Amino acid sequence: MIPVLIYWAAIELFQDDVVIQSWQIVVAVLIVATSWLTQLQIPLGVVRGACVLILFLHMLKIVVSGEMEDLIADRRRFRRWFLAWLLTLGIITTVIEITHLDQVLPYWVFLLQASAICLSAAAFLVWSVRVAPDIWIEHPSASQRDTTPNPAQAALIKRIEAAMAAGLWREEGLTVAQMAAKLGTQEHRLRSAINQGMGHRNFTSFVNAFRIHEAQTMLEKPEMVERTVLSIAFDVGFSSLGPFNRAFRSQTGMTPTEYRNEALFRVE
Repeated sequence: MIPVLIYWAAIELFQDDVVIQSWQIVVAVLIVATSWLTQLQIPLGVVRGACVLILFLHMLKIVVSGEMEDLIADRRRFRRWFLAWLLTLGIITTVIEITHLDQVLPYWVFLLQASAICLSAAAFLVWSVRVAPDIWIEHPSASQRDTTPNPAQAALIKRIEAAMAAGLWREEGLTVAQMAAKLGTQEHRLRSAINQGMGHRNFTSFVNAFRIHEAQTMLEKPEMVERTVLSIAFDVGFSSLGPFNRAFRSQTGMTPTEYRNEALFRVE
């Protein structure tokens, strides 16, 4: 269960909009099932190893690819520690399995390995709950903390809002670094303002909020009923229909087509 639990923890921590797909469930079930069958002398170790590798590589992709979009400073720093720990654990485990040391090593070595994983998990839980609770999506005391921005941050927030109202969100491939350069501020200050001052955890979701709002306006207009959802997605800056549908549903709770039908029904 350890590879599956580590993977699950990673996607819950590093992805703000978690959607479990069927292939992930199948791979996880195969890992657990083949582990038991291998103990019964059924040679499925290669299948299990391949499944673990799939989850491992996907987890690395999530950790690495999301760093630039992450607006939470503590979580961005932890990505690097998590990646280093994950690579170290993976390398050690792989070396032991390839060299068949697992067949000759004394039992206390495996006890030490299990203890190290347990202590690592315990240390992370203490840190994530007591030191850096904001890395999680929900935290009971979040609404009780003073989130009033300081004067410098408040001024930056006004500049951000003005730039986005002027259509900066329309720029294809807009990044945190590009936006910081356009506003003449430092990247870490921009991240902090959008996260702490405006309540967004991810830069892409921040930009998408403006794009979806514009899409809603277009979908509500009877004169645009002949426009396809795909063409509207392109107009507001999405490169394909899938990400647009997911972002739209995440923000509104319904698909673009459902939203359009409901909006036009109200007009009638």
